[in-house]
Amino acid sequence: MMVELSCSGCGSMFQRPSSQVRAGAQRQFCTMACMFHNRSGEKHPRWAGRASPAVRGRYRQITPPSGGQKYEHVCIAERALGKSLPPKAVVHHVNGDSTDNHSTNLVICQDQAYHNLLHARLFKIRNYGSLHCKRCCVCSKVLALGAFHKNQNMSDGRNTVCKLCRKMYDAERWKTAKLSPLVIRQ
Repeated sequence: MMVELSCSGCGSMFQRPSSQVRAGAQRQFCTMACMFHNRSGEKHPRWAGRASPAVRGRYRQITPPSGGQKYEHVCIAERALGKSLPPKAVVHHVNGDSTDNHSTNLVICQDQAYHNLLHARLFKIRNYGSLHCKRCCVCSKVLALGAFHKNQNMSDGRNTVCKLCRKMYDAERWKTAKLSPLVIRQ
């Protein structure tokens, strides 16, 4: 069954199946275009009194003169560089605030790997106070890298367990191994 309605945006009359009419809906629109036109900016029910740039995730997007959408920090870095960024380049925010897009707060990294390295170093400095420290995963103490055995498979070249914890673990393991009866298999 069709229901005749008046558009809340343009005032024209239109018909909709009764199954598509929401009970108690204050506003009905004839088309999606009419709805978007009449629910944007100050006409939107949740209008906060200010316009904001498009935000995707944590980064602001703008429309540069060349058209399309670009992240604001990328446009600022390109302007400082005087040309567009290389294909794999990544822009890093020095202070960690993704909304602070001052050119003095931006660093152009050659690729994502270098960007990840910056974040790893920043993490170490913030949490341990130095690049040459690490937290033991057993005793949770922050120790100098020399207190950990070398391990080429780890990103920093050191084991996750400090030498003292490893020594205590090995002693306990050998102690229990000596106490267990020797089983000879035939």
